Amino acid sequence: MSTAETVLVIDDHELVAASLTFALAENGFDAQRIPVTDLETVCETALPYTPGVALLDLNLGVDVEGRSLDGVQLVTPLCAQGWSVLVVTGTDEIDKVAAAIAAGAANWMVKGADLAELLTLTAELSEGRGRLTEPERRAMFDHHREVVRIDGKDTARLSKLSLTENSVLAQLADGSSAAQIAEETFTSIHTVRAHIRSILTKLDVSSQGAATAISRRHPPPRNSISVRAWRQMRRAFK
Repeated sequence: MSTAETVLVIDDHELVAASLTFALAENGFDAQRIPVTDLETVCETALPYTPGVALLDLNLGVDVEGRSLDGVQLVTPLCAQGWSVLVVTGTDEIDKVAAAIAAGAANWMVKGADLAELLTLTAELSEGRGRLTEPERRAMFDHHREVVRIDGKDTARLSKLSLTENSVLAQLADGSSAAQIAEETFTSIHTVRAHIRSILTKLDVSSQGAATAISRRHPPPRNSISVRAWRQMRRAFK
């Protein structure tokens, strides 16, 4: 299995990226590892190479300011440069995989699959084959549209919450009880329960479980920290 096609490896895990780049090179590919610092730099670094196949992880860590780097946002610009994007990612990311396919990715596979499968699919894509079948692509598009629909509905409902209600909901989703929230925020249990009732009404759900499910689909930024997490960190150093 030998090809002169350029293959980019875009993964923030250094050991994974280095191992994959080495394996591709050993099998005849012109494999180039792209360092991940921010999304714009990845696109700029890819420009000098002759477009072939880009192996792309979707969770690319965080930038220097602690913001998450979403590989889905790289799919469209890489495709515009002429790369065939092969998503190589975790099994629990089907929503993001569907978004990547909708953005133009050619195919996808799960991390942990056999190296031989990855090499074969990479070679096929470099030869203009190996793309998802039309039924598979339609299924991914349908999944992505449904996720977008639900996200839009969730966002509209979450926007109705006050800052305090958002904080209470985040703590509920983090596993805190109403009593724990009251203790940690120096608020009465009656006030916390009133916030919870208001949250359920605004989110149009009948249980805390349904409310926290919405919250977990839309987690706060990675650099945020809940009161409960802060207290746990402080206790750890006492």
